[in-house]
Amino acid sequence: MFPGTVLLDATPSIGTGATGNTGNPENVNGTATLAFTGLGIGTTGTITNDIQSKGQLDMMQVNTAAYVNQGPYDVAGYTDSANPWTNYTENGTIGQAAVATQIWELGNSIDNIENGPTTRGQYQDPSQDPGHALSDCYSNATGASQSGS
Repeated sequence: MFPGTVLLDATPSIGTGATGNTGNPENVNGTATLAFTGLGIGTTGTITNDIQSKGQLDMMQVNTAAYVNQGPYDVAGYTDSANPWTNYTENGTIGQAAVATQIWELGNSIDNIENGPTTRGQYQDPSQDPGHALSDCYSNATGASQSGS
């Protein structure tokens, strides 16, 4: 799925449902440190899942233009192609749903880093999204349900 990418370390996002404008200390950002060996750059990098700074109104404004078949999609997170090293989970997300969204968005971040930005109409719908592929892989390996974006 992501050839040449190895997960070295990960900490889950912790979502308590606490909301607020920015930096709510009850929610804890997650991270994933990866080795990118297939890009010819032989480097490691850490991708942060920010579960503190974006609320429900922010998620309602997320552009889902990557999909040909436009929503309505319930978006709990997103990855900005301009900076795939930080992706976002809505700060009102709780428990396993926060982890599931983090994993989904990690797939999108890895894809953006390896293959470049997502373009308008690149996917028919969320089932073709790279985040869906990583979420499926995680679910199959752990038996956890998919509650990501």
